[in-house]
Amino acid sequence: MVVRRAPSTRTRIRNPPGYRERTEAYYDKTLQECVLPYKTVAGSADPDTTLLEFLRGTYAAAADLADWDRSAVEA
Repeated sequence: MVVRRAPSTRTRIRNPPGYRERTEAYYDKTLQECVLPYKTVAGSADPDTTLLEFLRGTYAAAADLADWDRSAVEA
């Protein structure tokens, strides 16, 4: 298997209006997903925190856009 580019962590959020990027993550219109490049995580001083912030941020954006009752979901 030949890998031409490093894999990335992706979270699917359809058309996230108002989603604010706080890291080097970006929204890819073709994939319709938020993408956090592997090199961003690997090159971070604290990779665990970088990845966790990305996952929490995309989760929060999706939950808010879907108007979830987060207090019930996150109990």
